[in-house]
Amino acid sequence: MSDDFYSDDYPTVDEVLESHADEVAPLRRPVMLVALEGWFDAATAATSALERLMQSRECVTVASIDPDPFFDFTQQRPEAYIDEDGERQIRWPYNDIVVARGDDGSRDLVVLSGVEPHLFWQTYVGCVIRTARELHCGALVTVGANFDTVPHTRSPIVTGSTTNSALAGKLRLSRPHYQGPTGVAGVLQQRLDGDRMAPVSLRVGVPHYLSSSEHPKSSAALLRHLESVLGVPTHHAAMYEEIQRWAELHDTAIEDDEERRTTCARLSATTTAATTPPSRAPTTSVTPSNAFFASKTTSKFTQNSPQKLSQFLLRDIVSQHGFRTDPQYWRLDVPSRACESSRAVCRSR
Repeated sequence: MSDDFYSDDYPTVDEVLESHADEVAPLRRPVMLVALEGWFDAATAATSALERLMQSRECVTVASIDPDPFFDFTQQRPEAYIDEDGERQIRWPYNDIVVARGDDGSRDLVVLSGVEPHLFWQTYVGCVIRTARELHCGALVTVGANFDTVPHTRSPIVTGSTTNSALAGKLRLSRPHYQGPTGVAGVLQQRLDGDRMAPVSLRVGVPHYLSSSEHPKSSAALLRHLESVLGVPTHHAAMYEEIQRWAELHDTAIEDDEERRTTCARLSATTTAATTPPSRAPTTSVTPSNAFFASKTTSKFTQNSPQKLSQFLLRDIVSQHGFRTDPQYWRLDVPSRACESSRAVCRSR
């Protein structure tokens, strides 16, 4: 399907996308990351994660999507503000695509941290895919968060999926089984099914009983897995104090609400039962080819397997979709310096 959709009633990609991608110097093994406020951004955990990721990188806007055709402004209100010169301005819903270059030799990222549109999704998705192709991105990763039946007292679980059958089978990622209303992230995944630019989804659960508050622990979980999968520094350990502050606020809110306190206790007990290993687990022969999947045959990324996951993920993307195969391009087996420094910070605490 062409990026330029579709019917005469649709705005075209050329009409709404202002791009300077042809002026960008060559990028280092780029991957595109997408997080959008709205359906797939519970407690703003996903967009907050990408915004924090960009804070530590040199960022340049390379494309902008005109908001006017895509939004019902009675639902997504623009904001009035006073600028530094004392002039009154209007801030419209933003959808800027940014190149975030690493200064430590790690891969460059192409990041869209914006607002999910209300209208003309096919054209909007076309804008995202065209920019990713123009910048020669090897993969497109949607990053999201959903309210889930998980306790705030435990580490959030990050889950991966893909619409590509070969990728799902080789990486033990789930194929999406959900049927029902979806968001732009779901449309992006479907549009890239079978494309050379492989689609991957990372999503984290947020406690449903804390729907009115922030949950930085979920943002940190997404950043930790992005660091592991892509080999880029995310500085998630720097969120420690913020996580602790919000944990105290969450604990206080739970103590003052009997219903939420009961819900949290029930979910904590269920989680403990589900994750406690049997006292006599059967032994299994583990070979190098199946070592990653021997202990966990699920699609959930576990903390003890990040490097293996990154190797399987991106090497399979390469082999299945026919682009760069030289090891120096992906550098999958070299842990990032930030990964080591993050562990050191955690140990020191």
